[in-house]
Amino acid sequence: MNSLTNYLLFPAGSDLLSRWQAGDDSARVKLRSLFDAAMEGEFDAIFREQAPSNSVSVTTSLHLLTLTILNQLYGLVSADFYKGDPQRYVLTTLITQRLLGIRKLTLHWPVYAFGAEALGQAMLYPKKHAPGVNAGEPLIDRKNWHELGKPDFEGIVPQIIEEMLVCFSELTGREPVAHLPAPYSLAADILGQEALLFALMDEPIFVDDLLAHLTEQVFVPWCARLSQRIPNVWIELSDASGSPVFIGPRLFRRFAAPPVHRLIRNFPWGERVFVANYRGDMPMRQTVENEQRKVESKTATDALIELIDF
Repeated sequence: MNSLTNYLLFPAGSDLLSRWQAGDDSARVKLRSLFDAAMEGEFDAIFREQAPSNSVSVTTSLHLLTLTILNQLYGLVSADFYKGDPQRYVLTTLITQRLLGIRKLTLHWPVYAFGAEALGQAMLYPKKHAPGVNAGEPLIDRKNWHELGKPDFEGIVPQIIEEMLVCFSELTGREPVAHLPAPYSLAADILGQEALLFALMDEPIFVDDLLAHLTEQVFVPWCARLSQRIPNVWIELSDASGSPVFIGPRLFRRFAAPPVHRLIRNFPWGERVFVANYRGDMPMRQTVENEQRKVESKTATDALIELIDF
């Protein structure tokens, strides 16, 4: 057992992964032994170790690498990896992080895909790659969008998310982070990116109504449920499609940000909601307060500072 544990000390694990990727058969055997041990619970005590307080921690999303490893070592396909066994998912993503020397353990999943699938969106699950929405079969259109209701919380995706969060918290002793798509990005996935982009310019009232509907019918009940069932949970809303880089600062402020601000300001769990795509990992309540400040200068630098504060 000691020989396996040594691979969790950087850079031994990283070197092992490099040799495996280069086709080294002995590295493949050793890597299989490490993942077998992790899934049998032999590293649970190590996963509870906290990162040194006097260090700068690096974190990253590694579920795609973990999927590749499990596919090549065990023949596991994407749908089984993401939706088959929540405990296995957590254990294998944690061991992948430790092999790379990451001490501040985190938990991620295909956030945009899971958010859309939870509502009934048609999906694509390639065998060796992360899932995505079937863009040819959008869930909603201009005629039926208002009929969309809250997710079925007893359905497979919401249940898997809750089980993974509980498992992660029990294994690591850390406060878990639930990853959900933000209202704009969810709208883009279930209506269609192009349809939503055109509507931003031609039918802004429709976009307002759609985002308000999603916020009220999907995000308020989902965030409330997560906060009730997992009281120490943080909720990260991912919004790549609605970020300033994607739709520009003006449309971001006009459409994407207001629904998120509503979730943060109007509900008791709002202080634990944040969107890293917008502003990094500072407390979101502080960011909302900063948004109230007015910047009178019209220079490019001050305009950038104003956007960051917003």
